[in-house]
Amino acid sequence: MTGRLILVHNIAVMNQTYAFGLAGVLLVCWALLMYYHVKAKDLLNEMWAVKTYSAGELRRLCEGDFDAIVEVEGAVSCDKPLTSFVTGIPCCWLHVKVTREQERRGGLISAITSDSKTVHDTEWLTEMDRTHSAIFKVEDKTGYTLVNPEGADIEATKVFDGVVTKDVSWLERLLTPASGRYHVVEEVFIPTGYAYVLGQATSVGDDVMVHYPGKGYIDPTERFFVINRSTERELGRYRAITVGVCFWFGILAFLGSVFFLLEGLGLVRLI
Repeated sequence: MTGRLILVHNIAVMNQTYAFGLAGVLLVCWALLMYYHVKAKDLLNEMWAVKTYSAGELRRLCEGDFDAIVEVEGAVSCDKPLTSFVTGIPCCWLHVKVTREQERRGGLISAITSDSKTVHDTEWLTEMDRTHSAIFKVEDKTGYTLVNPEGADIEATKVFDGVVTKDVSWLERLLTPASGRYHVVEEVFIPTGYAYVLGQATSVGDDVMVHYPGKGYIDPTERFFVINRSTERELGRYRAITVGVCFWFGILAFLGSVFFLLEGLGLVRLI
């Protein structure tokens, strides 16, 4: 009888711990969803509030001191493109990250293969995480606007994602590796096609340049610098969907966390 009571007690404690754990996980999910909901909504409001200018309009406005949050859109080109490290692609923005595999300090053998070789617990350490950018143009029928993509939330294209060894020639140019395997990821923004840009426009000599803003349009503390391949309408539609999805899933996560918290306290019971 005593053993049965102990077993029942242990099961009750496990169920309570499980309920509190689920409540905690769902509460974290709710916080993350609400964060993304607010950020997506703030960006959507900024896009709705800011006017889209042609290159010609911006040039006229920038005759003198002009500094404002604007939207521009058009065809992308670059007079002095960069060359990506890994694939050698001409681009006006690139990001490359290299991580090296090494045996985890104090790590245990995680498996023994069929041929009796041991497989040790490993981890990936960042060897390089670098971003480079070059000024490019966004052209329409009335002219062009310069864009400095540094610091932008940019829609880039992943052109390489793989594990290589130290014998690869281009890896030797990136860093001086010791030994082992390297995971390399490279993303680029190619100076072709269409782009939508939201940022701060400033007169630079005879030209106008859009760059990372010093303040936001609606809220000075909320600074948005977006470079995207979608049109403003398409991006706005996507952000509106994100706002709704994050909100309703956030509500479900919050209600779920409250339910499991009450269950852990013994106030409700899952049937």
